[in-house]
Amino acid sequence: MASASRPSLAIRIAPVLAALGLTLAAVTVSGCAPSALGTTRQQIAAGNYAAAHRELVALLANPQKLSSSEQREAKDDLCLTEFRIGPPAYPLPAQRMVCEAAVKEPGSQSGQILAEIEAAMRNEAANRVERALKHNDVVEAEDAALEYQALPGADTALMERWSRRMWQIVHQHIVKPHGATRAAVHRTVQKLRRRYKLAHRMTKQAFLHWVANEGTVNGNALFSGISLDGSRLQVSVRRSDLHAASLNLGRFTAVNDAMAARCGCEARTEVSIGETRFPLYVVVLDPQVQGSEALILPHP
Repeated sequence: MASASRPSLAIRIAPVLAALGLTLAAVTVSGCAPSALGTTRQQIAAGNYAAAHRELVALLANPQKLSSSEQREAKDDLCLTEFRIGPPAYPLPAQRMVCEAAVKEPGSQSGQILAEIEAAMRNEAANRVERALKHNDVVEAEDAALEYQALPGADTALMERWSRRMWQIVHQHIVKPHGATRAAVHRTVQKLRRRYKLAHRMTKQAFLHWVANEGTVNGNALFSGISLDGSRLQVSVRRSDLHAASLNLGRFTAVNDAMAARCGCEARTEVSIGETRFPLYVVVLDPQVQGSEALILPHP
């Protein structure tokens, strides 16, 4: 039977969790309370989380001396103490790592604390994205958005909105007009029409099929997605294929050249990362080079 002087883990941490706005169903621990954790119980009950943490680290350094239930309780307590102490001593990623290890133990009671930590990390990453977007910093925004995406509970609709705002920044602040006259653009388009004689006769579906073939490298499809809207072509590349894409930029410029020949206009191809739709390249028609040019956009 459990000793009256040694309360169960659930009874011991319930007031602490209640103060944090957390809930935990009380559980009954059978058998005698392990003496190895007696001091840490007292430290936690007194709010001496730093002292309890030091003792827990020492205990878990020799896990073979603890029973399976003691190891589970010690890991739960380590999660709790780091959560209570918090940053800067224990940044959120460090807390998460400890609590993830705790929840892997059968019967762990750290799940809700882990959920609180991950929610805080999502908020922190989302705030970083918003700050970066306000300063037109696509690199920082994408880096923070990827951190956000990697966390459980990430909002895909929010990721899509961030992607659209990144592209707005690209259009307004990164892709600069080349200043060519309409006559120069027209001459370039006519030259491309002579090179791609069949392009302007293609239906939309036929042209998209041609683009897919042009984006096939050594039998592998480089473009994971293709869409066409007037003079703007959008293609996406999977992260696993980014290196191959960087070695085959000529395929992107050829596609945009054919686009210009087909529409008889100043064509543009937007290349995004398939998994996120974040900006990767923009291919524009440049009369100075008498064809298309790929602009490599900054990204992590």
